[in-house]
Parts: sequence; C-alpha cells; structure tokens
Amino acid sequence: MNIIGRLPVRYTGTRDDKKVVIGSHYGTVQTSPGVDDNGSGMTALLQALKLFTSLGAVTLLFFFFVCEVTDGPSSRWEDFID
Repeated sequence: MNIIGRLPVRYTGTRDDKKVVIGSHYGTVQTSPGVDDNGSGMTALLQALKLFTSLGAVTLLFFFFVCEVTDGPSSRWEDFID
C-alpha cells in the first residue's frame, strides 16, 4: 500500500504557497537486507519531514512507496510529479 500525505502550512492554497515533495520506498527484495534498504530511506524521509515541519514555510507532499523500484517505465521520479 502506498501512503500519500500532505502537511499544510499557513500559505497552503494561496499564491505564496511553496511545495516540497519527498518520497521513499519501503519494499525490498530477497537479496537485500530490508533493514538497510527500507530503514535508511524511511528514516531519511521522516527526518526530512521533521525538519521541514519545524520550519513551517512550505507545504509538504510526501509519499511512502511500496515495492522495490526497477528500471521499468514508472521507476523515474519524474513519473510521479505533475
């Protein structure tokens, strides 16, 4: 299950709104130790959310993706940004 969230700030929805998009995956493969693969990405995302939340200046859009990213057609970050 993918998890998508938004943390709004005072300027959310106004012309002064600035957005930051952050994503991480929490899937792994049998040949990879999941704690290194998933743990580091999830920890980095949570720490980034904590930092940006404390600043309160930008709307945060965040994504927790399930499954390992491969070289398929939807493996590029550009495919997730409109």
